[in-house]
Amino acid sequence: GVKIGKVFISGENPVIRLLDKPDGTPLAVASFWRIIWSPVGAGHVCYVTMGDGKSPGDLRIALVDNQKLFEYLTNDILGTYDKSYHERPFKTIQATFGSSGSTLTEWKESCRSEQYTVELAWRDLYPPFQLDTPTGSARNPFGITPLFIPAKSADLIINGKKIGGNVYPQM
Repeated sequence: GVKIGKVFISGENPVIRLLDKPDGTPLAVASFWRIIWSPVGAGHVCYVTMGDGKSPGDLRIALVDNQKLFEYLTNDILGTYDKSYHERPFKTIQATFGSSGSTLTEWKESCRSEQYTVELAWRDLYPPFQLDTPTGSARNPFGITPLFIPAKSADLIINGKKIGGNVYPQM
């Protein structure tokens, strides 16, 4: 049936989690957001995390083209159920965004700033599936109806350097 409820955001959020082994430690995570509608406008945010913040090579940045969207996503959406968004804040960096490819074979996103070029690529795509998460679940207080297109392989490239690790199937 038809679901009636408040819309907080609408768009897409492909993610790359590179692990050292199946069910292992994340070496790097890139969470890309292309928002078509939000109460603060449309735009892009790409959160990139490498390491735990204790080593010189660690990175925790958010490439953005709409600062208000970054604040809304961070404070009003993501930070409400994942406190690390507040405990370990992201350094925001103004960027431009582009995409290429096909969701049938390989998809690429690029995020470019004066300091960073972040490229994300998903390949060898599985058939898509959809879930329906009702409002108010323990993991997420927002109702979500996402479409998933899992990838068998993915790359995260920062300033021309491919980041180590692999993607592994997970629920």
